[in-house]
Amino acid sequence: MNTPIININRRDLGRSFRLIGSGSDGDVYNYNDKYAIKIFKNFDASKARSKMKLAKIEDMSKIRTQGVALPIGLTIVDGQICGCFSKLVDYIEGRKNFNSLDAIDNTRRLIAYILKAEEIMTDLHERGFIIGDIRRDNIMIDRNGNPIYIDLDNSVYDRYTFDTIPDRAGTLYRTYGGPILSKDSDILVFSIMALRILTKDPDFSFDSSREILKKALDRLRFSKSERKVIDEIFSSQTNKPHISSILR
Repeated sequence: MNTPIININRRDLGRSFRLIGSGSDGDVYNYNDKYAIKIFKNFDASKARSKMKLAKIEDMSKIRTQGVALPIGLTIVDGQICGCFSKLVDYIEGRKNFNSLDAIDNTRRLIAYILKAEEIMTDLHERGFIIGDIRRDNIMIDRNGNPIYIDLDNSVYDRYTFDTIPDRAGTLYRTYGGPILSKDSDILVFSIMALRILTKDPDFSFDSSREILKKALDRLRFSKSERKVIDEIFSSQTNKPHISSILR
């Protein structure tokens, strides 16, 4: 194994290393203000699925690209492999992730963030990724204002895949993504997230009525051609155009 390793003692977790996030599949700690260490929950390195996950992380650690905090190594706790680590995103307090975009009223600024995030998603798709958990919490904003995707150790990558949508995937994936994760389901969920950011409506979805959609478009002052593209997104459940086809 040539993957970088961080060795720690369990007694140091929460004492020497600050807990900065917690989810259904693991807890994340700040390691010396340099790395984000994720300790998996209910993880047994001897099981076939766990071995596949570790092999996937090893492959991911060789990738070099912008806009994403991919795992760069494995974490060993008390002699057992039970996590991974990535570079810690340096953010400004109060502007940590895409949740903070609710405080921005300038539509063009919002669109700039969304388009940057979509470019990263497209790049990941071209590299063989299916993100499978696109949501505001998982898109950080670094100190320079750049979107950074995090928590990708569970994403589908290359030959490492899932038979069905995993429990960790958000409700939007289970509602609109079909029986398995795909690039199309990423695009669907990203589009809904983007339109929720732009309309400031947390419940905006493909089930939203045409009247709600019309009011949202009126507020944003989209052109007729832009409205047509948006309508195409909401009228079909397959072959969704990217949100950039509306916003550029």
